[in-house]
Amino acid sequence: MIMLAFGLMPAPADTQTWSVGTGDWFTVDNWTNTLAPADTRVPTNGDDVVVTNLGAFVYLTNSTAWLSSLVISNAIVSCSNWDTTLYVTNLTIKKSGVLTCIGSFTNNVISNRVSLNCTTLIIETNGTIDVNGKGYPSCNGPGYGIGYQGASYGGAGRYGYGSLQTNTYGSVTAPLYPGSGGGNDLGSLCERIVLVGLQTKDKFPAQVDFITTPGHLTGGDSRRQAGLEGQGPIKVITQLGVFGFHPESKRMMAISLNPGITPEIVELCTGFQIIFPDDITITEMPDKTTLNILRTQVDPLAVFTKMPAM
Repeated sequence: MIMLAFGLMPAPADTQTWSVGTGDWFTVDNWTNTLAPADTRVPTNGDDVVVTNLGAFVYLTNSTAWLSSLVISNAIVSCSNWDTTLYVTNLTIKKSGVLTCIGSFTNNVISNRVSLNCTTLIIETNGTIDVNGKGYPSCNGPGYGIGYQGASYGGAGRYGYGSLQTNTYGSVTAPLYPGSGGGNDLGSLCERIVLVGLQTKDKFPAQVDFITTPGHLTGGDSRRQAGLEGQGPIKVITQLGVFGFHPESKRMMAISLNPGITPEIVELCTGFQIIFPDDITITEMPDKTTLNILRTQVDPLAVFTKMPAM
């Protein structure tokens, strides 16, 4: 008995050249190549790809094949869709070449990014990877509704000096979120910040994996030395009381405790050491007028005044 095995030979690598002005990466007619016209195709595994038409705009709507090389010059390659990845061994962005993504995203739609998987990346003079303005636009994102000149923020990971870890990113290759949602800008640039949240050991740990929203960093004068603007966090308000930060060390310090709360209870709910000065007071309870203003005018949706879940 004779057995014959036949296999398909892989298509030879080709040089694919963008041949139109504006168009979709995956449209066959937008490319020319160095093989016979019948073999014209969109870039496939091992191809060398050239996008150098003056003023060309290429829409990349899905992930590419694994390209051998890509050269972008005098043209724009713009990615769309969160899962789109550009796979290329050698990427060169020359003069007036731009790799970017489409638009920005809103609170509930994480729509676009530049996701690049390459071995060698060369960006020549006046070449650009541009994601400026491609995050949350004005009036969107976790910081929406917070006034300028100050900030109110909730989150986990205030390890004693008011810095936050407000996102779980997943991994480098498969991030769950596109960034801190403006948290870094709030922490770095606002004049005064009030932190609001539920005080438990997992939300007030001794240490965090990374910082998304900088507070007083390592304490003392470290915030100013890092070049950050403003005073940073000035108050922390939780179900246990009102806290501030020591004027010199910048460690979290109790100002007043809510009725029935003792320093021992605070310590049980906190992963790091809090300063308890001798002049701690009992938090003054708001009167009916104040409560009515808070619930009907300041926070009618109970974003900040409703007790968060454990």
